[in-house]
Amino acid sequence: MNSDIPIPVMTKAHSGWQVPHVLPVIGKHLRVYDESHWHLAPQDAMVLCHPQNLHDDDVQQLAQDGRKVVVDNIWDGHSTILEPPFPILELRIDCFFWVHEYCWHREQKLDDITIAPTYERLAFMPMRHSRYFRQVVLERFDQLLPDMIWSYEDQALPNDHPERYDRYFCQEWYDKTSQSVVVETVVDTVLPFPFLTEKTFKPIIFGHPFQVIGCRGSLEWLQANGFETFNDVFDESYDHMPDWRDRVDRIYHNVIRQGHTAWDDETKQRIAHNRAVFFDTQRVQDMAERRIIAPIREWYET
Repeated sequence: MNSDIPIPVMTKAHSGWQVPHVLPVIGKHLRVYDESHWHLAPQDAMVLCHPQNLHDDDVQQLAQDGRKVVVDNIWDGHSTILEPPFPILELRIDCFFWVHEYCWHREQKLDDITIAPTYERLAFMPMRHSRYFRQVVLERFDQLLPDMIWSYEDQALPNDHPERYDRYFCQEWYDKTSQSVVVETVVDTVLPFPFLTEKTFKPIIFGHPFQVIGCRGSLEWLQANGFETFNDVFDESYDHMPDWRDRVDRIYHNVIRQGHTAWDDETKQRIAHNRAVFFDTQRVQDMAERRIIAPIREWYET
């Protein structure tokens, strides 16, 4: 396996690999031909597409012509495993959002934010889009909401982006709150790992103690990948509770118990540690090569 030679790939419009800010990490490994340059791609170039493009006529034809197909099913934590009529490599990558958010926040110069907590509000809990379990979360936290900064459907965050852009950063959301309640995209998954998105990484990036309403084992995954979660202030036994409703209830009580308490030195150390791990360039590059590029290269060379 020659890791020095870029892999030629023909990408479709919705492929996550055409996002410019990820190129500093993966660009040296892939020689990308977008649709307007497909005619320049060598005969051994693979097709890299989103699941919604898998049954497009051009992708079907390229597969019939013998080109290998890679499907970047990396944005969705609850879709079923794909079964197309031709062989594919389906990428379901546990670290993609970490790599993506690392690149994005570096590019936007949001990698060295220092917040000044006032602890005046209980917690920060952005949810925005409606999902079946988020309504349950909203109802459970109902009595605490007046003391929180939160969003859901028509309830916007204060001083939010006019278009409520999901990667917009407003420092007062973190300055004014004592902790973050992360409400993830899914609370269960068909994947063999918990599906963690930018929602989980935001409090790591911006410096908050946090809990995760998400898939079972989310904290265990973070710990296994070098992060320190906050069992110094929260009862984290919720992470292995089978029923997501029980996890929500335990997190609710943790929020109440922590209240407006100022962070001690241990919590501050963990916050600093997590940010250092997240923005560790060598760690991110090595992880991307092992977990993202290596499977693609193996598929290309077999």
